Amino acid sequence: MERFILQGEEYDEIEETVTSLFEDLGFTSFPVDCWEVASRLKIDLKKYSEVSKEDKDMLVAKFEDGYGSCLGKYRYAIYYNDEIDSDRIKFTIWYEIGHIQLGHYDNCKKSQQQMKAEANHFAVFAQAPMPAVILSKPKDEYDISSTFDLSLECAENVFSTYKKVTYYSSIVREIMDKRILQVLDFSKVRREKICG
Repeated sequence: MERFILQGEEYDEIEETVTSLFEDLGFTSFPVDCWEVASRLKIDLKKYSEVSKEDKDMLVAKFEDGYGSCLGKYRYAIYYNDEIDSDRIKFTIWYEIGHIQLGHYDNCKKSQQQMKAEANHFAVFAQAPMPAVILSKPKDEYDISSTFDLSLECAENVFSTYKKVTYYSSIVREIMDKRILQVLDFSKVRREKICG
């Protein structure tokens, strides 16, 4: 299956959706906890370990990390595999919140690949917004992994993007003008581990 590539304005719209979500829910400092976001949005979080072994085996086979479900008008649940690494669990929760916040359950006419790409960017930006990555001045993907509590695979992608954007000072200036810097306090990001 071919990977869907988002366009510049699509990235901006997703990042603004994340920023507005944090602002609307009253978050003022970074990092923002996915569990608290789900709670404030009244999203039910359900562990795979809470279902029968037969159902769990089916879930893991079909949705290894997790999946979201619309339970009715404005009611959602996120089911997640609680036997995977905590950084993958958090990414899964953010990813599924992204599907909800980006309207993918609302009779969306986008392709599956586009919705996955959008939810993926939502999850990455919620955990490691590029302005915060730039402030942290990472040396490598391991730095990003420990600073933002990301899986190494995700941190490698973030570090690759960081290297590309910091090559151009005009892009860095544009990124550092993002509204998220006015919404959240990133003072904890400067070269120290911020997540537990």
